[in-house]
Amino acid sequence: MATESDNLWIASTSSLFCFSLSEHTITDIYTPNQDVSISCLYVDTVSHCLWVGTKSQGLLRFDIPTRQFAVVPITRGDFPEINAVLAHDSVLWLGTPEGIYAYRPQEQTYCLYNQKDGVDDGILRLQL
Repeated sequence: MATESDNLWIASTSSLFCFSLSEHTITDIYTPNQDVSISCLYVDTVSHCLWVGTKSQGLLRFDIPTRQFAVVPITRGDFPEINAVLAHDSVLWLGTPEGIYAYRPQEQTYCLYNQKDGVDDGILRLQL
C-alpha cells in the first residue's frame, strides 16, 4: 500500500488498485502484462509516478497522471525480482535476492551492493 494526494494505491500479487479517499471508490488499474506478480510499490511524489516492483518482470513505472505503465529500461536478467523499493536523493534503492541496487532513473544507471560490500546475503526487504 502507498498513498498519494487523495489516492490510496493497493497492490495484490496480480492487480493494482486505486482507492479514492474522498469519493470512496476503487479502480482496478490494468497492468501491461496480466501475468505480472507485484511485490512492492513506492509512490514518487516528485515525478508523480508509482514504482512497481515485480517477482519476475523487474521494475515498472506507472505514470499517475496519464495512467500509463512503462517497463524500466534495464535488462530483466540483471534483477528480475524486486522485493522492495525506496527512494532517497533521486536514487531508487531496490532490494533483490542478489543484493541492493542503487538505480538512478534520470541517468538510467545502476550499481549493485552485495555481500562483498558488506550487505547480508539473501533476499533483501527494505523496511519503509
